[in-house]
Amino acid sequence: MRASSRRSVWQRRARKLWPDAIRIEGDGPFALVTLCRDVVVSLWATREDAERQPAYRGACVGGCSAQAFAENKHAVVDLPR
Repeated sequence: MRASSRRSVWQRRARKLWPDAIRIEGDGPFALVTLCRDVVVSLWATREDAERQPAYRGACVGGCSAQAFAENKHAVVDLPR
């Protein structure tokens, strides 16, 4: 089985939107994206779940600072259905 066939529909859509992401994990239509030094995407079933994550509130896994968070480099994105 090819690696791409094991990815969910949401992971494939996220990869198309952020081809340079170093990691795409989880599953669901809501992407918590850190557009910092490294682009990291985590997928969630609900917007509320994504917004509860520490990265959304400023604890970045992409290696940025609070300044990057203030510059809107962390966001929850509703993936196209």
